[in-house]
Amino acid sequence: MQDLVADIVVFGAIPKVLSYRVPEGMRPSPGMRALVPVRHSTRLGVLIALKSATGDGLKDILSLIDPQPLVTQEIIDLLIWCSRYYHAGIGACLALAFPPLLRKAGRRADADLTVGTEIQATPRSLTYSAEQTRAIEAIGACLEKPRFQTFVLHGITGSGKTAVYLACAMRALESGRSVIYMVPEIALTPQTITRIRESIPFAMAVFHSGLSPKTRAEEFLKVAKGGARFVLGTRSAIFAPLTDLGLIIVDEEHDGSYKQDDGVPYNARDLAIMRARTNAAVVVLGSATPSLDSYARIRTHQSTLLTMTSRIGQAELPRIITVDMRGRQEILASELVAAMDETLAKGEQCLLFINRRGFSAAMVCPGCSTVLTCTRCSQSLTYHRSRSAAICHYCGFSLPVPEICPACGCMDMRPLGLGTERVLAEVAQKLPAARILQMDSDEISSPRKLGAALASIRERRVDVIVGTQMIAKGHDFPHLTLVGVMQTEQLLNMPDFRAVERTFQQVLQVAGRAGRTRPDTRVIMQTLIPDHPVIAAITRYDYEAMLTEEEQNRRQAGLPPFAYMARCIFSSLEAPHLEQTVKRIAKTLALPGLKVMGPALAPLGQLRGRYRWHLLLTAGKRATLHRALDHLQQTKIPGHVKMKIDVDPYDML
Repeated sequence: MQDLVADIVVFGAIPKVLSYRVPEGMRPSPGMRALVPVRHSTRLGVLIALKSATGDGLKDILSLIDPQPLVTQEIIDLLIWCSRYYHAGIGACLALAFPPLLRKAGRRADADLTVGTEIQATPRSLTYSAEQTRAIEAIGACLEKPRFQTFVLHGITGSGKTAVYLACAMRALESGRSVIYMVPEIALTPQTITRIRESIPFAMAVFHSGLSPKTRAEEFLKVAKGGARFVLGTRSAIFAPLTDLGLIIVDEEHDGSYKQDDGVPYNARDLAIMRARTNAAVVVLGSATPSLDSYARIRTHQSTLLTMTSRIGQAELPRIITVDMRGRQEILASELVAAMDETLAKGEQCLLFINRRGFSAAMVCPGCSTVLTCTRCSQSLTYHRSRSAAICHYCGFSLPVPEICPACGCMDMRPLGLGTERVLAEVAQKLPAARILQMDSDEISSPRKLGAALASIRERRVDVIVGTQMIAKGHDFPHLTLVGVMQTEQLLNMPDFRAVERTFQQVLQVAGRAGRTRPDTRVIMQTLIPDHPVIAAITRYDYEAMLTEEEQNRRQAGLPPFAYMARCIFSSLEAPHLEQTVKRIAKTLALPGLKVMGPALAPLGQLRGRYRWHLLLTAGKRATLHRALDHLQQTKIPGHVKMKIDVDPYDML
């Protein structure tokens, strides 16, 4: 006799689908959560499929948690695909779709949670530029059909991309379809929420990790129960349980924040294209500096390019000036200090960008050259003067800054390099009357602090902003007319084949914070390599020059987007045995069309006490790469060694 059998994925580390018999009278559906027995414990899982089969030897489902499915079959299928493509555990992948509170055993979806209503906006009447109108009409035509289409919206900073996104979102919502709007950073969500609520008369849900666990669950349930068809959020928003998805917007699509580092290393931008294809929806990838990956799709006719080359109104792109810092000892060049003094005299604001928090990158002994390093990571400790401590930004290890060198006894330990604290201290010394705001993750540690900081800038209670990439993208400050970039070449020194592309993107993004409402604004770049081609391309806003050279270099080297890549990181507490293991495994990877780089000690050779080696695999065909990764997963590895597979890697450390 045939029984009703449920396939269930348990949240967590169990790497396979488990089958259970459905007891008589139970009415399960895919997408519901269920309590099931696993060995000698009770675990929470998600039902992903039902089938008729012999239930002999199968345990029964203990209970269903939800009266109705919380995720759709489409989301389940997407996460099963993620498990295969990223070579990750199915339980870890299914967990991506649920907020933490709803991954706890016994937590009913409606227990102690409320799904509130919100006051709807009255849309403002807007006038669009000719370029905005062309983009809206092109995207709108695909929304009406409907059919799957990917657009790359290449619009310079200040060209009005957000207005295009919201106009297209309105068309999708008015036709009864749903919308996902993704931004790369939590810091961008308050500003975007305000814009949406002024323009979109539909309920909205917000997805990001900065919300409390209870709020995250409530926002999820708002969508799951049909209370909102518009979802705004960071990368986790791609898993929102919306039905009839019509439009996905990926703002700042080039940003590495869409790629998850920990856990399942998925890329939300790429999953946006997958969801759009499944739903016959439109995906808009917007950026002032699109990624080479997205431009490669244009070259192969997989995406349609839309361009916006002018700023709105009278605004103009700021003039970019390069300051050669070779042979100069000052932290702030005299040219930059003079420009800041002039800007503040006019009652305008300045932004100084340095992509490192703390006071200095390291503490060094001038006598014996000893550098304070982390005991658990192969990394120097960053000096934080505000805490009188040297801190590892990877594992959190810290120690009080010693008065004498621990190696030679020298009493003159010195800071080396720059961080936000040091730049802030220099500004305070050079411009003592200036009101200075520090914007980095040390100071801005909660949504409340972020909101207060942004309000102080808008209300002109701040003269100089010193910040990291938190402030470098998406924000619109009408009184900001001068940007200074410290150590422009910093990213170029990273062991990353995308270093040139990322440097161009980062500097152009931070430069775009100036001059968004007026002409005659400036960006001053301090650099030790003024003759480098990417520095010249930045000063001219010459995206095509950067793109052409990078495409040529990567094509010749066989690197993405002209090849498929995976990075395999092996880690262990036992360094000698780890090296032997990785070298043995590398010798087994002999497939036609597969290129193996390494094995080698990872650039970050020790992390949180574990030694690290890595392999880079590239192939001209995706199938070849995945065959190699399947082989790796089936290879016997000693218990003390952990292996992490990162498909389409962004982090090369």
